[in-house]
Amino acid sequence: MKLALIRQRYTDFGGAELYVSRLAGLLVERGHQVHVIAREWKAEPQEGLFFHAVTAAGPTFVRLKAFARAAARIVAAENFDLVHSFERTYCQDVFRAGDGCHREWLDRRARAAGIGRRRLDRINPRHRAFLELETRLFTSPRLKKVIVNSQQGRDEIIRHYGLSPEMFRVIYNGLDRRRFHPGLRDRFREEVRAELKLEADEPIALFVGSGFARKGLAELIYALPRTKVKLLAAGKDKIEPYLKMARRLGLADRVLFLGPRTDVDRLYGAADLFLLPSWYDPFANACLEAMAAGLPIVTTAETGAAEVVQSGLNGFILSFPVRPDELAEKIELALNLDPSSVITANQRLLTPFDWTENLNQTLQVYQEILGRI
Repeated sequence: MKLALIRQRYTDFGGAELYVSRLAGLLVERGHQVHVIAREWKAEPQEGLFFHAVTAAGPTFVRLKAFARAAARIVAAENFDLVHSFERTYCQDVFRAGDGCHREWLDRRARAAGIGRRRLDRINPRHRAFLELETRLFTSPRLKKVIVNSQQGRDEIIRHYGLSPEMFRVIYNGLDRRRFHPGLRDRFREEVRAELKLEADEPIALFVGSGFARKGLAELIYALPRTKVKLLAAGKDKIEPYLKMARRLGLADRVLFLGPRTDVDRLYGAADLFLLPSWYDPFANACLEAMAAGLPIVTTAETGAAEVVQSGLNGFILSFPVRPDELAEKIELALNLDPSSVITANQRLLTPFDWTENLNQTLQVYQEILGRI
């Protein structure tokens, strides 16, 4: 098949970006010709993989629509068998809602931040552009299937846009078990802790995620004074507001901001538990990776990852909006879980998260659309 994959950024950093990169590589290995339509390309060249550069400049609300128009022009000029978009675009046969439903995200943010936030979001041109594109996407006659990475993601889109359940296919994220596994603790714990000047026996919590507000980093910092953990925060966003918050709370020496990292496997090996109290998250790859590394998870009930957390067994679920006192309590409880039991539970719960299965199910969706099965 001659396939087009659409993603604004094609890079080796970020959960959604890494997913597209890995899927493209696996499709090429299966003998398909893959064309990536993107604004930004940061990946090694690969035979059978072609890049179509899109120019879309200006503020976000302008760039979003410009990208969608430019991608549609490229699709019209080429003879693709199938177009798989990971963005809200005009010209897709398949849409993977890995970033979730923007309308749902705005609802969650209003619940957490109050009615004033909702009013501001309604007039924000960026959010208006997202909602316009999202509405156009889900009413497009060309759209044949929506791939979601959690049951929650499917239910949100049905609730907001009224699509038929038959339009959806739940295909869980793939997981690289060669890279993420319980042996990371023995391999990296001492090395990374020495690197970061951490004590060998002090409890370390890890946060990995870009977009700190949505991922709940502020709530996490507010919970820290009620706990005994030191926090490692890895991800891409503006650090200064959160650094100031930590200083105000007297936590300057208990929160280490590590910035974007490509060696998150080493961080999982050094940590004792993983925390992601997100306001909204369809299904964070970081939660899967941390579980594969043998860590207990604390996350919010209204995220995709909550589907694989069994409270008291391999982690704990938080109510939303997140309360610092509840988060602190769950952190302490998670620290006391039996490590071997957590590893056993995680390995069982992660069984569906397999790259070969992900690829096979994705190809089945393509073949159904093309009438080949």
